[in-house]
Amino acid sequence: MEADLSALDAARMPAKWREFPVTGKLNFSFLDVQNEVVALDISLEAGVMAVCQRCLQPFEMPLSTTFRLLLSGPADETADCDGYEVWEFSEEDVSPIDIVEEALLMALPLSAMHNDVGDCVEIAAATEATLVDEKMTTPFAALRAQMDSEK
Repeated sequence: MEADLSALDAARMPAKWREFPVTGKLNFSFLDVQNEVVALDISLEAGVMAVCQRCLQPFEMPLSTTFRLLLSGPADETADCDGYEVWEFSEEDVSPIDIVEEALLMALPLSAMHNDVGDCVEIAAATEATLVDEKMTTPFAALRAQMDSEK
């Protein structure tokens, strides 16, 4: 997202795009009697700035995700636990911020786009009208003129 946002002209670059809040809940518990298998229920919501892949305009994209995880080491054998995804960590100490960051990264869509196509159409129409007003020349204008004269 940083690369997409940095490609925008300075006038369209959103201010403070890195400072959006993340809210959520992390509930740690043990899944077994011996207190060896750590379970984690995560519920997160955040807004991130992105560039719409349809209209190429910046917008705030809402993210919402929930996970049910089992945290295990590389040698741990976790039993078949329905409803839980197993995350294997090589370190003994895992920071909750690392888990939150990974969960939010996994919640990102492959292509950032406005939820409503109408938002893109309005923006695209306004941009197109501006370009027409500027009398923009296109690289194929001469070809178009030649094709129109042959008709």
